[in-house]
Amino acid sequence: MVSREHIAQFPETNFRLKQESSYNRASVNPTDSVGWFNNKDHNNNNKDHNFIRVEEINGQKEWVLMDHKGAGAIVRTWMPFKNAQKPSTNSIIKFYLDGSDTPALEGNMLDLLNGDGLIPFPLAHKSLRSAVSFFPIPYAKSCKITVTERPFFYQFTYREYPAETAIKTFTLEDYQQAKSAIEEVATTLLQSENKNEFENATDFHQLKPNEEKVFELQKGTAAIKNLALKLKSYQDSTVTRGVVIKINFDGKETVWSPIGDFFGTRSWFTSF
Repeated sequence: MVSREHIAQFPETNFRLKQESSYNRASVNPTDSVGWFNNKDHNNNNKDHNFIRVEEINGQKEWVLMDHKGAGAIVRTWMPFKNAQKPSTNSIIKFYLDGSDTPALEGNMLDLLNGDGLIPFPLAHKSLRSAVSFFPIPYAKSCKITVTERPFFYQFTYREYPAETAIKTFTLEDYQQAKSAIEEVATTLLQSENKNEFENATDFHQLKPNEEKVFELQKGTAAIKNLALKLKSYQDSTVTRGVVIKINFDGKETVWSPIGDFFGTRSWFTSF
């Protein structure tokens, strides 16, 4: 999680990245001209249906948000709260792994995933009206996620591994044993880079309107580690859409993007 060189390489174990989300289950077929565009995914009443099903466990209702069969790992969760004036909830989120009737991980839907609870900041953090977590939760056979109150919006991004992949399922015991490593990763992620090296870059060029500048990098095996762009003025609100970055690797164009989209920001100083 802290090595740019590692995450830029093809993974040693193949996987497909998937997402389970709070889309409206009435949208099932493009030929259904009415239902396909049904977008009531906020689940305000019994007519709306943005979850998989409702189960009753020990006399308590639990709304099933995800039910994946096979080896995988949760790599991102996004759980918002309904009322901007009341950033809290009593809903308990539960992660049932490998078919167990006992949750491997559970807690308040927001507190568990916003950096204030078990998962430390910045692996989990508060966002705009939501709790976001990037803490990985692996499982060997299956993962079912439920909440104890009617769900609002939600997203779970997960890796789906081939059936023969050996995965060690998450346990709280393993979490406690790895706590020092988890804290080290969190500390490393919080260490910001020195932006002065970008300001003092030697390969500098100022673009004129409608000009295109090509930078040729070294041939052979290499990697781009830092790339910075600075715009002089943002008086034109479309400037981050008007400047386009193109990158060719090994003679093939693999990047064509407005810089605002590429960097995911509208800041005056953008870098990665």
